[in-house]
Amino acid sequence: SVADKYGFQLCKYFSDDGYSGTNTNRPGYKSMMRYLKENEIDVVLVYKLDRFHRNETNLYNDMKLFQERGVRFIAINDSIDTSDESTSLLMAVQSAIAANFSRNLSKLSWEGLYAAAQNCQFTGGKPPYGYTLDHDTMQLVQDTATAPAVKKMFELYANGHSSNDICAWLKENCIQTVGLKIITQICLIAIFFQPSTYII
Repeated sequence: SVADKYGFQLCKYFSDDGYSGTNTNRPGYKSMMRYLKENEIDVVLVYKLDRFHRNETNLYNDMKLFQERGVRFIAINDSIDTSDESTSLLMAVQSAIAANFSRNLSKLSWEGLYAAAQNCQFTGGKPPYGYTLDHDTMQLVQDTATAPAVKKMFELYANGHSSNDICAWLKENCIQTVGLKIITQICLIAIFFQPSTYII
């Protein structure tokens, strides 16, 4: 293992697969910091600096804590080792680059979603009941199999029928969700109160 390569005894392993390094609200990170504060630790070894932190303030706070507790920090892929003072500037620069990359990526993601919405394109998730996704235009189109049921629901609702009445009508006519589940009152609320989606 990497720990063996450095001559370290591995005390504990922590992982945060699928979590962003932009914040500290990560189960593996929280467990590691709690373990560090409750035990005598000599070294924190990470694969990459940006997997540990992508926020300069969070990184600074942890480096200060490590220094106070005499903990050595090593980021293998970035050739950073706090036992070598010459790597301090490199760590600061790499942290700033990672933080800037995250901010740009977030901005590009939101800009992409906004542009898609401006072009009436679906921005992701599961298509609402009664619609399907046209993968050529990336726009929602009425689903011929379920759209008539949606129209009937709105018709019944507009004529004063209660949600119980509508659920009973759906059950009598064997109308279910795409996943073949019973359409409940909660489902009806989601449908009736999304006027921007359901334009009949």
